[in-house]
Parts: sequence; C-alpha cells; structure tokens
Amino acid sequence: MTTATILMNIDLAAGTSAVVALTMLAVPNADRLRAFRRLLTRRPARRGREQRLVAGGLSRS
Repeated sequence: MTTATILMNIDLAAGTSAVVALTMLAVPNADRLRAFRRLLTRRPARRGREQRLVAGGLSRS
C-alpha cells in the first residue's frame, strides 16, 4: 500500500464515522420534534356528553 492509499482509507473511515454520528444525532431529534409537534397540535377533548339532535325528540334504535 502506498501512503496515498492509506490516507484515502483513513479519510474514508473518518467520513463514514462522521456521517454515522450525525445520523445517530439527527434521528432521535426528529422523533423529539415530531412528538413536540404532536403535543402542540393536540386539542383538548370536549367535556360532557354529546347531545344528538333528534327530530321531534324521539330516538329510534
């Protein structure tokens, strides 16, 4: 192996490690952002029973 080949292999290994490290940081953050967005967009549930309008006050089952 020549010196150039060794340096290219080291560079490739360092670049691959950097990409893997960034991916490991980005994926959990994407999950956190998704959960935070869900928390912000969640609307409170209505309290009380829903009343259905029935013609003439009669209900049919």
